[in-house]
Amino acid sequence: MTTEQELVKIFKIVVKAVAEDMYDLLMDLMDKIVYDAGDPQRYMTGARFGADGGTLRGSFFITEPEQIGRMIEAKIYHDPDSLQERDDDNIYDFVHGSNYWTPHDFRPYLMTTLIKGLGGSFFGDGWWTEARDFWTPFEEMSKDGTMDALFRKHFAKFGITYI
Repeated sequence: MTTEQELVKIFKIVVKAVAEDMYDLLMDLMDKIVYDAGDPQRYMTGARFGADGGTLRGSFFITEPEQIGRMIEAKIYHDPDSLQERDDDNIYDFVHGSNYWTPHDFRPYLMTTLIKGLGGSFFGDGWWTEARDFWTPFEEMSKDGTMDALFRKHFAKFGITYI
């Protein structure tokens, strides 16, 4: 194995570890800003919210690191199709959909609606109509030194100083 191949292997390990740490930070922000708002028990009760399946939390994923030219990249991405649209036990009980919305499938709009507080007052005014922006603080972590600190930490495991 050449020195370049060895470095690429190390860089992929580091990028994956940083992506996983950033993902954990995103989940923490989501818990604090989205799920702990208003009535946290509303989100955490019922079989449909078991684990993270079908929830906003469960709709974020990490790609495997890949080399693109001289760059190693991993992405954290949101997949609206992984959100649960209806309750499995009752197809008329929407989870991330609504009879009052056309089309009924609201999943592609959920993240923006939460972040910007665009829920409207159809069900009255309350915490559910307020902006719960978990994304902007997450993006800021790439600029405020958080991500750099994670790179330093993970490169140090290989004896590499990250500047």
